[in-house]
Amino acid sequence: MATTLDALVDALQRDLVPTAQLPSPARVVTGVHISELLDPTPFLNGGELLLTTGMDLPKQITPLTGYVTRLAGAGVVALGFGIGPVHPLLPAPLRTAAERAGLPLLLVPADTPFQTIVTHFFASERRAESRGLTGALGAMHALVRAATHGEPGREQACRQVIRVLAGAVDGWAAHIESSGHPDAVWPRSAAGNARRAGREVGRIRAAGALAGATFPLGGDDVLLQPVGAADGGYVACGHRRPIPAQLRHLTLAACAVLDLAASRMSDNALLRAAGPAVVGRLLALGRVDAATDYVRAGGAQWPDVVRVGCAVNGTPLAGLPHVDALARHCDPERTTWVWAAPEAPAAWDRVARASRGGGVLGPAVASRAVVDELGRIAARTAALAPGQWQDLGAAPASGGDQTPGGEVVEQALAALSGYRRADLVGTLSAYLGHRGRIEGTADALGVHRNTIRHRLALIARVGDVDVDDPDTAAHLWLALRREGLA
Repeated sequence: MATTLDALVDALQRDLVPTAQLPSPARVVTGVHISELLDPTPFLNGGELLLTTGMDLPKQITPLTGYVTRLAGAGVVALGFGIGPVHPLLPAPLRTAAERAGLPLLLVPADTPFQTIVTHFFASERRAESRGLTGALGAMHALVRAATHGEPGREQACRQVIRVLAGAVDGWAAHIESSGHPDAVWPRSAAGNARRAGREVGRIRAAGALAGATFPLGGDDVLLQPVGAADGGYVACGHRRPIPAQLRHLTLAACAVLDLAASRMSDNALLRAAGPAVVGRLLALGRVDAATDYVRAGGAQWPDVVRVGCAVNGTPLAGLPHVDALARHCDPERTTWVWAAPEAPAAWDRVARASRGGGVLGPAVASRAVVDELGRIAARTAALAPGQWQDLGAAPASGGDQTPGGEVVEQALAALSGYRRADLVGTLSAYLGHRGRIEGTADALGVHRNTIRHRLALIARVGDVDVDDPDTAAHLWLALRREGLA
């Protein structure tokens, strides 16, 4: 905030004493200048508080009137007259001349050096500049938050940014479409000014230029700046004359964040950002075709071979590192990812290093089998001991039963044991014990035949095994016997 004459007088009450009531509204002081010249106006820019001891001032009213009239015409905001060895008292003709010219007259006591006033003014300016910088940084942060937080969508972001901008510059702001129509204005009472600024947009566009402009509008000055590309529209910002420096900076910042928000919120960007969660949900519902169509709509290709990873939520999802995935599905107990097969090991390594839980990374499978693979890997994960990690695509360790049939059986039994909604291991044992007869299995377990058929389908999906294959059935029966489950 600029230093005003009122603020300077309030701060230096014993050093600057007004001879009459100060004018309203408060005048902004741009500098403090000391001069004994009868015509110092060639050295002034306007807005100064001029200090003098009156060393060479005339005593007659007519030349004194000319002196103060020249000062007022040059934009001097006030004359500070130093009482001292030259004039022990304020000359009465000078007071009269100042009143006639409408120039505020201030007395500087004999024991107050002019340098006291100069030093205080520039210290006040430095504090104001620091506050302005802090305020501008805070306003820029608020602009970024307005563009990236709150309700999603380009129009909502635009309205939020315009509202923050208007508050930050203590004026009005609007976003104007390339056609000249204002689609966001704050405060609403400035809608008329925004429409008139929109006509200026029309003139700029008619000239074929993508450029900004500054122009007067009533008692305001208006700054108009384009937002990014030609179809991004314009930001208009109005403030009572003159425009403060921070208004220009903040308007440019608002254009930048709106351009950024527009690029973030483009259709393809939204598809890419939401893609993994949407695809994961579609796969969880068994809609493989819809999932692959969604991926293609975002401009990507669904790979022919994928790998599924599932980790227990020992660490919140927000705490896991960013891992690009085709699909991601999270429930209260676990998080499941689907990766293109070549990308899976590196992504899985980041998950394993960041999580305190455990998990299973499945082998490479054809994309058409991904839904069944999701269920199988989730069941394997549920059966893991805490902190255990498995990569089913890695080379097997030496030792143990690692024949193809034995490996399938080991994985299948672990998956079936982890299934909580039905006793799949007991059903498998009874079914194999009755040599594949559904009626005998149903009678042994005391359930309906359709229940057995449903459980057999679950066994095939969760365990990824064909229980009617003789070799697989033999391995399963021996493993059940070995574990005391048959």
